[in-house]
Amino acid sequence: MFCAIVAGRAPGSIVYRDRATLAFMDVNPVRPGHLLVIPAAHRAQIWELGEAESAAVYRRLPALASALKAAMAADAVTIFSLNGRAAGQTVFHLHFHLVPVHARDPLLRRRGRRVTFRLVQGRASRAQLDALARRIRARIRPAP
Repeated sequence: MFCAIVAGRAPGSIVYRDRATLAFMDVNPVRPGHLLVIPAAHRAQIWELGEAESAAVYRRLPALASALKAAMAADAVTIFSLNGRAAGQTVFHLHFHLVPVHARDPLLRRRGRRVTFRLVQGRASRAQLDALARRIRARIRPAP
Protein backbone atom coordinates (compact mmCIF):
# COMPACT_ATOMS: atom_id res chain seq x y z
CA MET A 1 0.00 0.00 0.00
CA PHE A 2 2.75 2.49 0.90
CA CYS A 3 4.56 1.73 -2.36
CA ALA A 4 1.33 2.61 -4.20
CA ILE A 5 1.23 5.97 -2.39
CA VAL A 6 4.88 6.59 -3.32
CA ALA A 7 4.07 5.76 -6.96
CA GLY A 8 0.92 7.93 -6.99
CA ARG A 9 -1.38 4.93 -7.58
CA ALA A 10 -3.12 5.29 -4.20
CA PRO A 11 -4.31 8.43 -2.44
CA GLY A 12 -2.18 9.96 0.26
CA SER A 13 -2.31 13.25 2.09
CA ILE A 14 1.30 14.19 1.38
CA VAL A 15 3.18 16.45 3.78
CA TYR A 16 6.68 16.10 2.36
CA ARG A 17 8.39 14.34 -0.53
CA ASP A 18 11.92 14.15 -1.84
CA ARG A 19 13.82 11.52 -3.78
CA ALA A 20 14.39 9.30 -0.72
CA THR A 21 11.63 10.16 1.76
CA LEU A 22 7.86 10.51 1.86
CA ALA A 23 5.77 11.86 4.75
CA PHE A 24 1.99 11.57 4.73
CA MET A 25 -0.96 11.50 7.10
CA ASP A 26 -1.94 8.20 8.74
CA VAL A 27 -5.45 7.17 7.65
CA ASN A 28 -5.93 5.48 11.04
CA PRO A 29 -4.54 8.19 13.32
CA VAL A 30 -4.12 7.76 17.05
CA ARG A 31 -4.33 11.55 17.30
CA PRO A 32 -5.16 14.30 14.78
CA GLY A 33 -1.92 15.12 12.99
CA HIS A 34 -0.52 11.56 13.19
CA LEU A 35 2.11 11.52 10.46
CA LEU A 36 4.01 8.65 8.80
CA VAL A 37 7.52 9.02 7.41
CA ILE A 38 8.84 6.31 5.08
CA PRO A 39 11.77 5.64 2.79
CA ALA A 40 10.58 5.98 -0.82
CA ALA A 41 12.22 2.66 -1.71
CA HIS A 42 10.47 -0.39 -0.32
CA ARG A 43 12.19 -1.60 2.82
CA ALA A 44 10.19 -3.80 5.18
CA GLN A 45 12.14 -3.10 8.37
CA ILE A 46 14.83 -0.75 9.57
CA TRP A 47 17.64 -3.29 9.23
CA GLU A 48 17.04 -3.33 5.46
CA LEU A 49 17.96 0.36 5.11
CA GLY A 50 21.36 1.25 3.78
CA GLU A 51 23.37 4.03 5.41
CA ALA A 52 22.53 6.63 2.75
CA GLU A 53 18.80 5.80 2.86
CA SER A 54 18.83 5.90 6.64
CA ALA A 55 20.60 9.26 6.66
CA ALA A 56 18.11 10.69 4.15
CA VAL A 57 15.07 9.63 6.18
CA TYR A 58 16.51 10.60 9.57
CA ARG A 59 17.67 13.96 8.22
CA ARG A 60 14.03 14.96 7.64
CA LEU A 61 12.64 13.85 11.01
CA PRO A 62 13.60 16.99 13.01
CA ALA A 63 11.97 19.41 10.54
CA LEU A 64 8.88 17.24 10.21
CA ALA A 65 8.54 16.84 14.00
CA SER A 66 8.99 20.59 14.47
CA ALA A 67 6.38 21.41 11.81
CA LEU A 68 3.95 18.89 13.31
CA LYS A 69 4.44 20.29 16.82
CA ALA A 70 3.79 23.84 15.58
CA ALA A 71 0.84 22.93 13.36
CA MET A 72 -0.94 21.02 16.11
CA ALA A 73 0.06 23.41 18.95
CA ALA A 74 1.47 20.32 20.65
CA ASP A 75 3.74 20.21 23.67
CA ALA A 76 5.75 17.30 22.28
CA VAL A 77 5.99 14.75 19.48
CA THR A 78 6.37 11.01 20.03
CA ILE A 79 8.32 9.17 17.32
CA PHE A 80 8.25 5.39 17.07
CA SER A 81 8.61 2.53 14.62
CA LEU A 82 7.48 -1.09 14.89
CA ASN A 83 9.87 -3.50 13.16
CA GLY A 84 8.79 -7.11 12.72
CA ARG A 85 5.58 -8.99 13.42
CA ALA A 86 6.57 -9.65 17.06
CA ALA A 87 6.91 -5.88 17.58
CA GLY A 88 3.37 -5.32 16.29
CA GLN A 89 4.22 -4.32 12.72
CA THR A 90 1.25 -4.86 10.39
CA VAL A 91 2.31 -2.81 7.36
CA PHE A 92 5.57 -4.22 6.06
CA HIS A 93 7.06 -1.05 4.62
CA LEU A 94 9.28 0.65 7.18
CA HIS A 95 7.56 3.67 8.64
CA PHE A 96 8.05 6.07 11.50
CA HIS A 97 5.03 7.36 13.37
CA LEU A 98 5.15 11.01 14.43
CA VAL A 99 2.35 11.69 16.88
CA PRO A 100 1.63 15.10 18.40
CA VAL A 101 1.23 15.05 22.18
CA HIS A 102 -0.45 17.60 24.41
CA ALA A 103 0.48 17.72 28.11
CA ARG A 104 -3.17 17.40 29.11
CA ASP A 105 -3.48 14.11 27.17
CA PRO A 106 -0.17 12.21 27.14
CA LEU A 107 0.41 9.01 25.18
CA LEU A 108 2.77 7.59 27.78
CA ARG A 109 1.68 6.98 31.37
CA ARG A 110 4.04 6.16 34.23
CA ARG A 111 3.09 4.55 37.53
CA GLY A 112 6.26 3.75 39.39
CA ARG A 113 8.20 1.40 37.14
CA ARG A 114 5.16 0.57 35.01
CA VAL A 115 5.06 2.42 31.68
CA THR A 116 2.09 2.14 29.34
CA PHE A 117 1.25 3.70 26.01
CA ARG A 118 -2.32 4.63 25.24
CA LEU A 119 -2.81 4.31 21.49
CA VAL A 120 -6.31 4.07 20.06
CA GLN A 121 -6.67 4.32 16.30
CA GLY A 122 -9.52 6.23 14.71
CA ARG A 123 -10.50 7.09 11.16
CA ALA A 124 -10.19 10.42 9.41
CA SER A 125 -11.71 11.58 6.15
CA ARG A 126 -9.50 12.44 3.20
CA ALA A 127 -10.65 16.07 3.53
CA GLN A 128 -9.54 16.16 7.19
CA LEU A 129 -6.21 14.53 6.34
CA ASP A 130 -5.58 16.89 3.42
CA ALA A 131 -6.33 19.92 5.61
CA LEU A 132 -3.92 18.70 8.29
CA ALA A 133 -1.27 17.93 5.66
CA ARG A 134 -1.52 21.51 4.34
CA ARG A 135 -1.27 22.89 7.87
CA ILE A 136 1.85 20.87 8.66
CA ARG A 137 3.43 21.44 5.23
CA ALA A 138 3.10 25.21 5.69
CA ARG A 139 5.32 24.96 8.78
CA ILE A 140 8.16 22.88 7.37
CA ARG A 141 11.37 24.85 7.42
CA PRO A 142 13.54 24.57 4.29
CA ALA A 143 16.34 22.00 4.23
CA PRO A 144 19.77 23.47 5.05
